[in-house]
Amino acid sequence: MSDSRATHLASLSAVLPGFAAYWESHAYYNGSDVNEHTLCGIYSDASKVAKDLLSSGTTECIRKLLDYIETVMQSGTQNERDAAATCFLENLLNVTPTDIDPKTWIPLLGTESRLFCRAWDTFTGCQTEYLHEDPPSIA
Repeated sequence: MSDSRATHLASLSAVLPGFAAYWESHAYYNGSDVNEHTLCGIYSDASKVAKDLLSSGTTECIRKLLDYIETVMQSGTQNERDAAATCFLENLLNVTPTDIDPKTWIPLLGTESRLFCRAWDTFTGCQTEYLHEDPPSIA
């Protein structure tokens, strides 16, 4: 996996409905070189779109999105893994369960994503529902 921001924008746009439009209309986007934007900024914006979809009950795309995040967590560069973890997964955990229901996305996490989220729970002292079950289930 390359550390190309354009590649990540394209990949996230392919699996996350509304992300491309959100990115293009975002206040920080001015049509300039995409490589001026950080991977963390890209993944943070993707987490915002994912949160909005999950909050509204739109979950059809979430498995593909989390499969992509898992690919990054498994085979991305350190910079890519850091962005996916701290700017995407943490952002979703931080609004679960207040804004999004954990059963809509936690059971769909891949192995590396789940390990990171469990570590984040331990760090924050949280006990996110469905995160600590092996195998995860939906009640």
